[in-house]
Amino acid sequence: MKKRIMIIGASIAFLLSAFAVSANDSLTQVMDSNPDFARFAQLINEGDIKALLAENEALTFLVPPNETLEAITAQASDDAEAVDRFLKGHILIGALSYDQLRTSEKVITLGGDTLSVALDSDGRVHIGDLVLTSEKNLGTELISVYSVSGPSDAVEKGEE
Repeated sequence: MKKRIMIIGASIAFLLSAFAVSANDSLTQVMDSNPDFARFAQLINEGDIKALLAENEALTFLVPPNETLEAITAQASDDAEAVDRFLKGHILIGALSYDQLRTSEKVITLGGDTLSVALDSDGRVHIGDLVLTSEKNLGTELISVYSVSGPSDAVEKGEE
């Protein structure tokens, strides 16, 4: 009987651990499955924001094209904090569906900034200076991932 209880207990623990996927694990799965997100994932892995990602269960990632990210890293090659600020500005608190984004007035970034959300006359969703380029959430239940475009190629360098 003790052996059976230990086996059942071990099976339950295994099943629970299989479902306890973190936002980091989900993000890695999504980013690895889409080559358009490769540079964004690389910047997250190189930066100091991984700890912040681990602290937040649900997040929304607004991922610019790889070319935009290449330009940003070239512009801020000597300023890792500027790149981290840029990334934090492209990560929203909460795993937001397209309908939630579309009907929101404001969203909060991982960096603590509040961005306005608006629809243009063509029905496109604008979040700050970004525009969603797809209505499809490419994420999982823990994270939402959307492609964006916009004047996101400017990185302000911190002068402290």
